[in-house]
Formats: sequence, structure tokens, C-alpha cells
Amino acid sequence: MTKTRVIVSGFGVVTPYGIGINKFKKGLFNNSPTFSKFKHKYVESCEVQEAALVNEIETDTTESLAIKMALIAVKEAVDNAKKPLLSDSAGVFVGTGVGCIDAIEELFFNNNSLSDFDYRFGVVGNIANAIAQEYGISGQVSTFSTGCSSGNYAIASAMSSIQLGKIDVAICGGVDPRSVIAINCFNRLGGLDKNGIKPFDKNRNGTTIAEGSAFLVLENLENALARNINPIVELINYGFSCDAYNPTVPEPTGEQASLSIKKALEGIDLSQISSIFAHGTGTKLNDAFEAKCLKDVLGKYSSNVPVTALKSLIGHSGGASSAMTVCSAIVCLTENIIYATISTKDIDDNIDLKVVFKNENLNSGYSLINAFAFGGNNAVLLLKKY
Repeated sequence: MTKTRVIVSGFGVVTPYGIGINKFKKGLFNNSPTFSKFKHKYVESCEVQEAALVNEIETDTTESLAIKMALIAVKEAVDNAKKPLLSDSAGVFVGTGVGCIDAIEELFFNNNSLSDFDYRFGVVGNIANAIAQEYGISGQVSTFSTGCSSGNYAIASAMSSIQLGKIDVAICGGVDPRSVIAINCFNRLGGLDKNGIKPFDKNRNGTTIAEGSAFLVLENLENALARNINPIVELINYGFSCDAYNPTVPEPTGEQASLSIKKALEGIDLSQISSIFAHGTGTKLNDAFEAKCLKDVLGKYSSNVPVTALKSLIGHSGGASSAMTVCSAIVCLTENIIYATISTKDIDDNIDLKVVFKNENLNSGYSLINAFAFGGNNAVLLLKKY
């Protein structure tokens, strides 16, 4: 039985570069960093206060930045996809790590108490519900919260539902807002680098907190062509796995994370992989772990394929991060350029990867997008320019 082909017909983002794909593209290829101080009275005691924040959107105490960022990115994606039919034949798939925690935090900090109505922000499914309500989508509406692999889980699950014939069109992606609790927790864990994120560098010492949203419109190919849509990229495959090992530390052998990569690459000639968009958190353990897994699966090809890490430019946006990386890969595939991993100057001697130090031409082929989250929740996607 032939698999239903699934393509991207539109995508949209809200990033620390600003609102929209054009600002995102400009920032990526200009290799512009986006980091500034997270100004909040409950962050002042943190050793590391640097973050990559969205500054173009304002909210009040009745709103969630997470929902606003999601709706803005979705609108751009839907508009770019020439407004596909969204009804009971469509679905919504949202990945988020902390949901609307921004609204809960501000309500609590300002009022020191929460009403029953305010607790609506505590339901992570409210973001997906808001999108469904905005577009009248009455098909499958799902939320995935697997840490920083949430976005990839949402996109892959949307792809699967289309291939199974459950829906024809999906809005899918990830979103996470700034969180006072998150930056305090990462400081306590020692997971933030006061000198800035440096993925795969021998002097790396942690990540940098961020926020944003990234959403795609997926369709089965037949549906898209019938609407005279020019597909942007095609989703080829995905791989899921779980370390089942530790809440924050990756399982040392990398067996399960490697399995997720193998699943995504099933049936693919490894010589045809043209780019790897790494998870690249900048922490000592995770970068070494990811490099090991890539080496174990790709063998000799791991040191020949260009590798870049989006987080070096726009930080770690949690549940949005992998969907953001997918959107960055789409930009690269359409422009035939791969952006640099900035701040990384001296690759760890134990990491055998071809990390991109400056923008390079990107050859046609398959692009691998990795996400290895807390709890060992691994989700890897494989894309190709249509």
C-alpha cells in the first residue's frame, strides 16, 4: 500500500526576531543574535538573566502571550497556504512545554491569588482549543507536552493522522512563552551559560532561555494539488522513542535516541542526507549525547553532513523549539542556504560533526531535524524540498 504523501503548504512564526517569516529569514541569514536581559523582579536574583524574548506583542492580565503568539503564527501559515478548507476534515496539533504559564505567573504575582476563571490558563489544551475555535475546526484537536520535543511530536502526529486518512489538513506546531519559573529552575539546575549558548563548543556550559511560536499547515499532496498549491517541502518520515531513564539526564548509551533517528531514516540512502538541524542545546551532556547518536547512526556520513543549531541564534524556546527548527529548515531548503551556528568557535575534540560556522550553500537532499527532550522524549523528523 502506497503511503499518502504529506506536504507543507504554509508556515508562520513569531520569534525573537519579530513577527513573521521575513524577519525570521533575515535574522537567520544575517546570523543576528537575539539575546537580552529578562527583566522581572523575580528574575533579579538569578545568576543568569539572559534570554531571547519576543518584544512585538503586548498582553494584559486577561490574556496569555502563548495563545497570542500561536494565533499570530497560525494566521501567517493559513494565509500562506491560501486558506485551505478547515472544518471536520481538519485537525489541530499543538506542542507546548509550559502552556499558558505566563498568564498564571502574572496573575499570581499581581494578585497573589487566582480565581476559578483564571485557572483556565492552567489547561495546556487551551492553546489548541483557541486555534480550533478561531478557525471552526471540529476534527481532531490534540496537545502534546513532551518538553522540547513537543513541536516535533505535534507535527509528526499530524502527518500520521493525514496518512491514516483521518483528516486532510492539519495546523500543527509548537509554542512556549517566557516563564519566570522556567528561568529560575534552569538556573537552579545549572543549565544556563552566563557567557551565552555555544552549541558543540568545547567551552559550552549551558543553554539560553527563549520564547516563540512556529506553525505549519500540512496537507495530503493530492488535496494540495487540487487547490493549485505549490508544495513547499514534503514530510518524509519521523521517529519517536523514550529513554525511560531520568527526568533531566540523557541515557548514556544513546540507544533510544539513536533509534528515533533510525526510524526517521528508514529506507533512506544515508549519502542523500544534505543537512542536519541539531537539537544543539549548548549543554555539556546533551551536545555530546547528540553527537554520539548521530555518529552511531550515520557512521562516516556524520562528519560530512553540514550541521547547524538554531538555538545559537534564538535560544531555547522549549516546546516551540523543534517546530521553530523545522521552520528554519524550510527557509533553508527554499533558499538553498544553511545558516551558521554562531558563538561556536572551537568544536569539542570528542564531537565529530561538521558544524556550520558561516552560511553555506545547501545541496538538495534530505534534512534531519532532531529533538531530544527532558524525560528522554525523542522525536526526529525527515524533510525534503518538494
